[in-house]
Amino acid sequence: MNKKKIILTVLFLIVCGGGTTAYSIIQHNEKVHAQEIVQQKLEVQLKKEKDALKTAETAVEIAYQSRETKDIELANQAIEKLSNNQSKDKETLTTKITKLNSFIKQIDELKTALAKAEKSKSDTDIKDVQNYLDSMTNDYLKEDKETAIKNLDNLKASIKEEKARLEAEKEVNEKAVAEASAQQQIVNETQFQEEQETPNQQSYNESPQQNYQQPAQTYQEPVPSGGGTASNEATQQENNHVNSNSPALYAPGNNSEINHDNGIYGNEAPNGHVMEPGGW
Repeated sequence: MNKKKIILTVLFLIVCGGGTTAYSIIQHNEKVHAQEIVQQKLEVQLKKEKDALKTAETAVEIAYQSRETKDIELANQAIEKLSNNQSKDKETLTTKITKLNSFIKQIDELKTALAKAEKSKSDTDIKDVQNYLDSMTNDYLKEDKETAIKNLDNLKASIKEEKARLEAEKEVNEKAVAEASAQQQIVNETQFQEEQETPNQQSYNESPQQNYQQPAQTYQEPVPSGGGTASNEATQQENNHVNSNSPALYAPGNNSEINHDNGIYGNEAPNGHVMEPGGW
């Protein structure tokens, strides 16, 4: 082989080797660019997911703070927007919302039970409130539990005060009734003793005094002695009858008051006759 052929062969080999190197460079560049695009897309996706997770977590926190129905609904919507790559985060936040609903239910039931106990003031309703308080063990319910305990303690204190007041009023009323009863007993006994010590006084009705009527004067001629025994006895009976109807005339001391001029009741008979005992 002459020098000319050798030179041409070398040149050919040089040209072929350079092309292969250039092609390899081009392929590498394209691969790197594709990888860069994938990485950019991945970074965008990760940023999107990160923002969505932050939004969901914030919504859940707001719901826990406000306990409003609308905020709970917004939190649920934010959780639903999480991607499949965030399934674990999605499950965690969903569980939090479920617990929140349970906490709110406990709080509402406690408030209802406490309001019922404050109205009825019964031991059964107060015991129900205490049972609800015992079941509230989560730290999230700490403030609600402390507030309810204070309200329950105030209720118990007011019931105790009311009971003491009623018992005091009852004692005062019973004492007043007993004193009134004792006082009335004393009055009754006093009246009974007075009635026993006071004699029965019979009412005395004085008979009306009879008007005096002067008896009619009767004069009989003297009967001779020895022949007028029967006539004298009749006259004596008549005089006795007249005298018995006029007891005042023969009362002691009346003789001094009799007028002798009429000759009726004195010792002297009319017309100078002398009245004998038993008539004239």
